[in-house]
Amino acid sequence: MVAQLISCMVVASIVAVAQPTIVSGPIVGHVDMRGARIGVQIRADTTRDSEVRISYTDSASRQTFVTPVQTLRSGVQECLTFDLDAVEPGRTYSYRVFARDAELAIPVSTTF
Repeated sequence: MVAQLISCMVVASIVAVAQPTIVSGPIVGHVDMRGARIGVQIRADTTRDSEVRISYTDSASRQTFVTPVQTLRSGVQECLTFDLDAVEPGRTYSYRVFARDAELAIPVSTTF
């Protein structure tokens, strides 16, 4: 019984680490009239590569845009930079970060 419980705890901790996690950021960098740049540091899982993307939504039109995918190699921690090129002047946008089609938890405001 104890061995099964320990085995279950080990499997649960492996599963918890399997999804990439945000180490730092995201942070909105340069913003101009038609674009913005967002940087985020992500720790990949150790077993496979992860496709990372950002989706962002115009608060006025509710139209959502998606950045091109960037590949995060397995077992590494990288800082990725995304260019958001569908930004319009005077609008507010919210964004979300995805890795392997799952939304990553972001502990900071995600609007600019």
